[in-house]
Amino acid sequence: MAVVVCPVSSLSLQGRRTGLRGLAPVRLLWEASVAVGIGLDNIRDVVVGLGTADPLRAAWLLALAGHLTGEDDLSRLGETVVRDNRVICGIQEGLSPGNPADLLVIDATSLAEAIALVPRGNAYLRISLRRRPS
Repeated sequence: MAVVVCPVSSLSLQGRRTGLRGLAPVRLLWEASVAVGIGLDNIRDVVVGLGTADPLRAAWLLALAGHLTGEDDLSRLGETVVRDNRVICGIQEGLSPGNPADLLVIDATSLAEAIALVPRGNAYLRISLRRRPS
């Protein structure tokens, strides 16, 4: 089982009439060994008029609204962005010759820093690994 939290949509859509808003209890899910992903939907559309497709920004918002701002929490959210989301979506982990690879270059010293600061100018590259001829 996996739970994918969409903090931008959840916080934007909930509470329009009651004022009550919330997110899935991420810390409790982690403690129960439930796989957690961070999703994005309703990006600058008629439902939610703001947002970007940047998963670091979604993780930052989840950290802030979900009281997950400790260094360990930020690192765990970073792992969610770069690894757990892939696993939940069934995308192969690891690198093998000939397989496509995703490379995300983040201007940060750690995943925790990447979530805390959401640096600008990150680069995303899709590459294919090839074996060198012997």
